[in-house]
Amino acid sequence: MAESAIIHDAMTAYKIRGDLTKVIHGEHYLEVVKPIPPSATLTSKPKIVDVLDKGSGALFIIGVETFDENESLIFYNQMALFMVGAGNFGGKRTSPDTSIKPLVEAPKRDPDAIVLEKTSFDQAAIYRLCGDKNPLHIDP
Repeated sequence: MAESAIIHDAMTAYKIRGDLTKVIHGEHYLEVVKPIPPSATLTSKPKIVDVLDKGSGALFIIGVETFDENESLIFYNQMALFMVGAGNFGGKRTSPDTSIKPLVEAPKRDPDAIVLEKTSFDQAAIYRLCGDKNPLHIDP
């Protein structure tokens, strides 16, 4: 999983001690630059945008550019992953990086629709079969 590898690299670079089983996916930004083709070979290139010390944990801001086989940017993701208990490593609390996407304020109205879905009891096992190795989702 690319996110695990990039977080591990950031932990090493910033001398952060933490546990990958305590990572929570927080904010997520998606920008579709071009229509996603129905058939293509896509390559995603993740990078650490910034790492923040929030005291109670470390916040990893990761940017991921996804390109087609012609090296044309198709979409961009930016996510904030919070590692509980990995804070107080001496890092900065806020970021001066202007490439970090701001949160979008939720509209002050009722939602357009509400959909309730129940996941199956074996959903975590299905994730594992698809290559998800995050121990937070299922014990190995």
